[in-house]
Amino acid sequence: VMMPGISGLAVVSEIRKTLTSQQLPVIMVTAKSLTDDVVEALQYGADDYITKPVDFEVAHARIVVQISRKRAADTMEQRVRERTAALSEATTAITREVEQKRQSTLRAEFLSRHDSLTKLMNRAAFLEAATAASDAHADGGPPYDILFLDLDRFQIINDTFGHAVGDLALKGLAER
Repeated sequence: VMMPGISGLAVVSEIRKTLTSQQLPVIMVTAKSLTDDVVEALQYGADDYITKPVDFEVAHARIVVQISRKRAADTMEQRVRERTAALSEATTAITREVEQKRQSTLRAEFLSRHDSLTKLMNRAAFLEAATAASDAHADGGPPYDILFLDLDRFQIINDTFGHAVGDLALKGLAER
């Protein structure tokens, strides 16, 4: 505690500005043995206090305790880091799963109303849209048109060139 130029209490105070007790335990060793001296050192950030003359068995025991506390804190910090990493990974996985489910739901909803090959409305969606247009027109809304295309002899394309070519023809027609 009593050093030339700077006191041990000032040194502890400077240490505590950058390092915690878990990072660097400090044991004060001094001839000052009054209760107020011990309390003051602990208030400045000392972790323990040993008075002179030093009882080396007691000093050793206190050092072992401080080292054990440091190791326990390091172990705890490592466990927190590991748990944080695991939670982060779990959060990422859950987020990915939720997004996949959302995409699957959107795809299922789309496919429930559209043809999977041409992406055009299927019969149920078409009837719903046509009914809505008819109802709107009946209520004074704008007129509407429906275009019906029939592919004469389409079966010949499938039979002659195969279903893959037939599918390409249907896709091309749908795009146009």
